[in-house]
Amino acid sequence: RLFGGEVRGITLGERVVPEFSRKLHVAAEPLVIRREWPVWRSWDFGLNPACVWAQPLPGGQGVNILGSRTGINMGLAQLILYEVLPFQERYGLVVARHLGTGYRGSRGGYKFSDVGDPAGGQRDQSNSESSAARTLENMLGTSFIPGPVPWSARRDALHTAFARKGYGDRLFVQLDPDENDMLIQALDSKCVYPVDPATGRINASVEAMKRASGVFSHGLDALGYLLAHLFPAEEWLKRQILTPPPPTPRPKSWLGA
Repeated sequence: RLFGGEVRGITLGERVVPEFSRKLHVAAEPLVIRREWPVWRSWDFGLNPACVWAQPLPGGQGVNILGSRTGINMGLAQLILYEVLPFQERYGLVVARHLGTGYRGSRGGYKFSDVGDPAGGQRDQSNSESSAARTLENMLGTSFIPGPVPWSARRDALHTAFARKGYGDRLFVQLDPDENDMLIQALDSKCVYPVDPATGRINASVEAMKRASGVFSHGLDALGYLLAHLFPAEEWLKRQILTPPPPTPRPKSWLGA
């Protein structure tokens, strides 16, 4: 179907991120991975865990979403083994001593940071020494940063990030066209708030969104943790309010006054 000149799937509900546009937010070509920029991984845990890779542009001028993966009916350890590590090896996102050839972008020396679902710090009921965050830290040699708990923080960060203009002609968020299939679908039409057919009332709770969106909600949630941590909506909105608009030129009379 066509919506405003764009091809989209049928949306059975209210889109969670209506600001998203395939034409404007999905890059025309694969994004180049820059060695001098830090790489952020953002995580959603649970039965269908998800990981999103991103590189913020210097000076807060935008963010590149390099890739994303969702594990269907698998644990976090399986996602890391079967999806996360192969993705990083494919593009050279490993330490220098593990480098090979044929990678896209710059190679080696990357600095990683990890943020995501704060529930990952809760201990497994069957093993008091185990948690998703501990598994992540042990397998990837990182330190996990718990993301914001309130859905409102993630929701608002998603709205403002996809509405913002970035550096030059680009919008603030750009997604790699080849490595974000499920995430692009989630943003486009698969992640929705359910609408009561009788009353037309929208249920905009995160629980209702997850029930209506299924496995597509996990990648979107992971992206929300990243954006809420790096680019909180309230900070950007505050800057918009405090920054004065450019002065309006005063019209001159025919006398030049």
